[in-house]
Amino acid sequence: MMKTNRFRLIIFLLSITFLVTSFNTIELFLQKSLIQYADWLINYQAGFVRRGFVGEVFYQINNLFNLKLDILLLVFVILLYFLFYLNFYKIIKNINIKVIDLFIILSPLSFFYTAVEQKASGRKEIIFLYLLSFFILIIKNISPLKQVIVIIIFSTITTLSHSGLIFYNIYFLLLFVCLNSQLGFKKIVIFLLPVFLSNLFILFLIYFNSTFNLSDLNLMCQSIKVYLPNCGNIGYIGTLTWGLKKNFELNNQLWFSTYYFVYYLFNFIFCFSFFLYQCSKSKIKNVNYLYTIICLIPSLPLYFIGADYGRYLHISYISSILVYYFLLKEKIVYRENISINLKKIIVIPLLFFYSFTWTVPSYGNEGKPKFNFRNVIKYFK
Repeated sequence: MMKTNRFRLIIFLLSITFLVTSFNTIELFLQKSLIQYADWLINYQAGFVRRGFVGEVFYQINNLFNLKLDILLLVFVILLYFLFYLNFYKIIKNINIKVIDLFIILSPLSFFYTAVEQKASGRKEIIFLYLLSFFILIIKNISPLKQVIVIIIFSTITTLSHSGLIFYNIYFLLLFVCLNSQLGFKKIVIFLLPVFLSNLFILFLIYFNSTFNLSDLNLMCQSIKVYLPNCGNIGYIGTLTWGLKKNFELNNQLWFSTYYFVYYLFNFIFCFSFFLYQCSKSKIKNVNYLYTIICLIPSLPLYFIGADYGRYLHISYISSILVYYFLLKEKIVYRENISINLKKIIVIPLLFFYSFTWTVPSYGNEGKPKFNFRNVIKYFK
């Protein structure tokens, strides 16, 4: 009965998270945010450029069916969030939820992150997270060859939608390796070679076509001026004129410091602690928790290219637990019997403090924790 109550609690809280995240996204779209909303409007009307795939697809749909582009994109984003949450429910519904799972699934970097950190709502990583969760649900039902084809298609979609997501494709590869370990090392390498080559090709394609000049930028802005009157050299769209060098110089000037790195390292340790402990007590066919750390390594370049450390950690965390709970459900991962002998009267306050009182800022915040109830306290002062 207690185990059922834990599962119901998680589903109830995740439902609230979905609603709040959806509300955040709607609000940002109504405000025509120059970051979240504008990013979805980037298209190829002035030529190929990074982050433009989804915007181009919906731009063409808008032209074909004469539908409002902003409404189309909003419905698409909300639908992706809904399907992602539904997929996670399907992944964990048959798992024996323990006390430690409450702390893992409700970590400050987990699902509640997009609810309490509005800057992280409505971002393009939801494309990757949905496709990863969908791949998890279908991988057992298709052959290794078809799995490779799906990985290439999904990784292409995510990378052309946001180039930074290429660093998270390691999670697709991890799933393939774990589900097809019986093939042996050589066959796995042969199967995955097309994936590496396709990702390498896309990376070079983006690298040599990553920026617009001002005339190209203005041309693209003309195509969406009805939906984004302030389109120009401000906000995310304005960064299309930046190269990697300028991006790194600005990050170095505005954000990068020893204090900044240490602050987010502390957040990583604190928010990943329960999950890493769980992994240390688990085995994947004689492989220990180091697989989790290995999956984090490919994302390291992002921390030098950009400054949204909170978002990067959030994507890594969600991806890691998606894969972990799927492998646990399929009995590919085996965990030791971890018993936390705490009474409910102690667990609930600890869970509330750990999961809901603070969050990790998407970036900046001068190295201070972001208190979730600060606005409520200000209201009653």
